[in-house]
Formats: sequence, C-alpha cells, structure tokens
Amino acid sequence: MCESEEEDFENSFFEGESSSSVDDAQYCSNVIGEHVYKPDVPVQFIPFKGLIIKSLVLAIKMYDEYADVRLSTQSRFDNKIIKKKHVICNRGGKQKKKSCDTLDYKVFQFDELHNHPLEKRSDLKKARQMSYSEKEFIVCASTSKIGPTMAHKLRASLRGGYEFVNPKVVDYKNLRRDINKDIGYKHAQMIVNTMNDRRAHYPNYSFEFNCQDDVLDSMFWDDEMEKTYYAEFGDVISFDATFQTNKYRMVFVPFTAIDHHKKPVTVGAGMLSNESIESYSWLLKAFLKTHGKEPTLVLTDQDAAIKQATENVFPNSKHRLYMWHIMKKLKNRVLF
Repeated sequence: MCESEEEDFENSFFEGESSSSVDDAQYCSNVIGEHVYKPDVPVQFIPFKGLIIKSLVLAIKMYDEYADVRLSTQSRFDNKIIKKKHVICNRGGKQKKKSCDTLDYKVFQFDELHNHPLEKRSDLKKARQMSYSEKEFIVCASTSKIGPTMAHKLRASLRGGYEFVNPKVVDYKNLRRDINKDIGYKHAQMIVNTMNDRRAHYPNYSFEFNCQDDVLDSMFWDDEMEKTYYAEFGDVISFDATFQTNKYRMVFVPFTAIDHHKKPVTVGAGMLSNESIESYSWLLKAFLKTHGKEPTLVLTDQDAAIKQATENVFPNSKHRLYMWHIMKKLKNRVLF
C-alpha cells in the first residue's frame, strides 16, 4: 500500500464512520454454524491479510473499531522494539499464535469466526464503562437512600431515555457493591477513632469496643449525662436490640431508665454484630464496668440470649419481661 493509499485508508477508517454507525442487529446476525459466528459489518471495518498500517497505535485502533478486543501477549527485539503483538477478541479463550513483521505492522493472520454468539455493541463491556459523572451520580444517590435500580431509572429519565445510558442496572449494582465493600472497614475504623477521640477529650466519657478477626464485633459508649441518669434512676433499666443499622450491619442496643417525670432517659448504648449470648454478655460487662453497680430490676423482651446473658452478668438483679409481652400473651389466651 503506497503512502497516499495509507492516508486514504486512515482517513476513511478513523475519520469517517465510527463504530457506532455499525448496525447492532447486523453485527450479531451472521451465524455460520452451531458454534461458529461471523461479524456482519461493513467491509471498510474488516481487516485483511497483508494490510500494512503505519503504527501499532493505529493497528490496535483498527481492531478496536472492528470488534470488542483486548491486548494479549507481545515480544520485543532486545527488550526495546515490539516484534509481535497479539490482539484477541475480548470474549475469546486461548488464542492461536499470531505474528507480524517488525517494520511496518502487517496483518499476518486474521480469524473472523468466533466461538460464541455475538453481542450488540451497546452491550459490550467497553461501551458500558462508566464516566466519572455517572459514578458520582450513583454515590450521591446512595447517600440519599436511593438504590442502584432507582438510580438507573433516574439517570435514564434525566438523559432522555435508556438508550442514552450505556451502563446497565447490573453495572450500577456492582459499583454500589464495590463502594460499600471498600468503605465498610474504613467506616468502622472512623467511628472507633471518633469514639476514642471523645474519650480522650470529653470529661467522664466511656467507650469500649471488641473485634473478632480484625472486624468490629461490638461496642458500648456512655457519656457524663447518661452516667448521672443511671446514678439517680438506675434501679430499673430496660434494654433490647431495637433495629439493625444498614451501614455497619450491627444491631443497636439502648439502655433506658425512667426519671421522676416518668420520662425515658438513656443510660448507655451499644452496637452488636450478632445477638448471641456471648455478644450480650460482653455488652453487659462493659455496662457494669462503666457504672460499677448492677441494676435492681432488668426488663427485656423474650430473647433467650438476653435472658441468659443477664443472668450471667447480673446475678443479683431480678429479670422480668416487658408488660407489652405479658399483655399480648394474656390477650391471645383470652381470645383463644
């Protein structure tokens, strides 16, 4: 190919129709056999044996325009000049060896048949790559309690339709999963650092935590006001696991007493990764270590783990169930 022909080729190939002009349906329609597929694309996009291209960058770009490809092995002369470069289908398995000359980059062999069904270009991995703005949108949606599925719908609505959003719903879900996985441990360390800082600078602030295999398992905290409430109204306390936090996947356990206005006051709080006897026992020991005395009466729900942990750690305290549970059982028995 002479220099003028090369320039015509480059202009027609790289500055003319882009890969987006290739009809998706045509690209996927040519089935040669049961397990053999051939892309049906315009002839100007198809490489051919003997084609000479000026640079490796243009050669790779040519294959990238033709199909979804990835770079494979290469070899060099004296670890400097590239002698061979393999470009293979992104979904292909182990590829046969290909070679090219070492001056201009000449197509030595080209296999057009594929051993897998062909996908639309809009479904290819490269087409579904997220921009920074899309990733930022998912993160902002997450902080606003909007899940990845709804975030994808919102993105499509803002862009004017699903055809203008290249990433799929599964891509949004995967990014959300990876973000949560990456920041999960960092968030746990941040809250421990925050509590330790309060313990160091706030008067009479208590904080205890426990880890299992370098993972935050449980923690308990109490400030000066809560300690004062317990000293005055701590004869009768109640506690149970109220709900599970989404961020840390831990249950929140508040300790509550009643003041002289018959209003509930908090006398301590904790978080547990599970509701086992061992976890509740650790929490009650941290409570006892902080306040220095057992309550006279402990009210809980019907959780067997709480009952056993209370008997183990507070042997001198009486244990009773909430009136709500008693009345519920009584009502069910009367109705029966």
